[in-house]
Amino acid sequence: MSIRSLLAAGIAAFALVASAPALAREATPEASSDLTTFVWELVELQTGPNSSATPDDPLKYTIGFNDDGTVSIVADCNVGSGTYTVDRSKIAIKVGPMTLAACPEDSLSDQWIKDLGQVVTLSINDASELVLNLPADAGFIRLAPSLTGVVWEWTGLLSMNDTTVTPDDPSHYTIEFLNDGTIAIGADCNRGRGNYTRDGSSIDMNVTALTRAYCGEESLSDDFIGYINDASSLVFQDGQLHLALPMDGGILSFSPQLLAPAASPEAGQ
Repeated sequence: MSIRSLLAAGIAAFALVASAPALAREATPEASSDLTTFVWELVELQTGPNSSATPDDPLKYTIGFNDDGTVSIVADCNVGSGTYTVDRSKIAIKVGPMTLAACPEDSLSDQWIKDLGQVVTLSINDASELVLNLPADAGFIRLAPSLTGVVWEWTGLLSMNDTTVTPDDPSHYTIEFLNDGTIAIGADCNRGRGNYTRDGSSIDMNVTALTRAYCGEESLSDDFIGYINDASSLVFQDGQLHLALPMDGGILSFSPQLLAPAASPEAGQ
């Protein structure tokens, strides 16, 4: 299946699962190999047939699974760490030291941390969401790949006529999405910044400042900036971020490079 088809299928699946939380219970098992690919942000806490909570801002509730068996956790106004073990579709998370700031009264911080410590299985559904199941039909945690927390390296552009544009070194063409709605850009030998807004599978990015060094005749710097400004929708598929250009302009693909986790707090801080 082409990336173009994957994009269309992924966006449709995203919309379907978002509108019907119960479908998360039907997710495909044995997804542990995808666990460390992304930083994951909270979509929904489901603790019973008629008990569901969604965060006002998913970026306040994130978890990153590191290759060394540790986790990095954001819980509203608190941050922390822990450890995890995974065996195919089985998972156990042990929440470690957390900061102890007083979050707002309607915060999901305590429930988020409690539920993370109780999960027993994991799966990835058709929308590339991670589902962490609680024991004995007690509910689940549904998470989506986060744009933030990683550096996205451009791996190529597939046009609608199946021609490709591929950078010589993906690490020279990067986007980092920051929690304040801004983006940091690497465009070959140039560096830039801008802003972005996201609404589900729709995204709008604007590069507002960029250095103007000459990167060489073969550089894709100008093209890359143009693609970023034109991108209109996104989907996560097969461990990558895909951005669609309008008017059948093509599909940009990016691979995530995890940032170094923040230092773990001491207990009681």
